[in-house]
Amino acid sequence: MRENSKNFNLQSYRALLKYIKSAKLKARKFSDEFSGGRNLLMRHDIDFCPLRALELAKVEKKYSINSTYFFLVNTDFYNLHSEENKTILKKILKLGHYIGLHFDASKYNKSANINLACKKELDVLENIISKKVNIVSFHRPIKAILNMNKKIANLNHTYMPKFFKNMIYCSDSEGTWRFETPRNIIEKNKNNNFFT
Repeated sequence: MRENSKNFNLQSYRALLKYIKSAKLKARKFSDEFSGGRNLLMRHDIDFCPLRALELAKVEKKYSINSTYFFLVNTDFYNLHSEENKTILKKILKLGHYIGLHFDASKYNKSANINLACKKELDVLENIISKKVNIVSFHRPIKAILNMNKKIANLNHTYMPKFFKNMIYCSDSEGTWRFETPRNIIEKNKNNNFFT
């Protein structure tokens, strides 16, 4: 697999998951207490296609890797209220994964109470999945949000220092690895405790 390739597909993703398993990393969830060992936080911000998210969730299940899938409530690209998408979210949960809110603060004007807006979106998502959500990921975060230690709507978010600065972070946003590839990070940090 060429991890720096723009051709992200299920075959290359399977190869990455296989490598992660061979590196003996433990997949964790955001609400876990990290006390040591080689840990991995996997997350997927779902901007466009819940069905594609379900495909990834099924592949991850085969490798016993759990991820958190963050869904937008306020988007033009998919409707979480459709029966098909409700079913998809419930299937992802049934596969042992977790659901979080992908919150787009830019959808609200500057005078809006962002905590209240986020809480309303959390309520919508929790009603859809009939389960509490305990983590938020910002959609296209502005620089002020990166490493912001303050909670939003009383919940942790993925850009808090404990998830974004205190851990080694990589991203495959838009089909290109940003920062470094997971394989390089794992190889260079064989003795480090935390990965994301």
